[in-house]
Amino acid sequence: MPSRSDLGDLVLPLFVTLEQFYCGAIRHVQVNTKELNKAGYCLLQETFEVYVPRGAPDGHRVTFAGKVTTGDVVFVLQEMIHPLWSRQGSHLFVKQNITLRQAGQKQTRCWSLSRLYTDSMLYGCSCLA
Repeated sequence: MPSRSDLGDLVLPLFVTLEQFYCGAIRHVQVNTKELNKAGYCLLQETFEVYVPRGAPDGHRVTFAGKVTTGDVVFVLQEMIHPLWSRQGSHLFVKQNITLRQAGQKQTRCWSLSRLYTDSMLYGCSCLA
């Protein structure tokens, strides 16, 4: 739901996949705005090219200065839930069920980029190739 900040900025959430945060991405987003002219308000539709920087944190803000009559258009990047991976800061985590026997063993698992790549192929991330 779009919101206006105290300064009149148009603040919009933009939901981004974990792969797009990891790889970086460019998203094209159409926004409907109202512009005040002599006849009153008229509706405008503008397309913004939003750059998602590689490794950006959840909540990262992308600002387009002066794009609406009352101020800026601000996109707040929000991480979508991934079916396998979760992220805390710059760390990736995976939840995995293990047997009681596996729980009694000391085991180190290193999830390399190749594993992330294999899993991401299922979800359409091609930047890891």
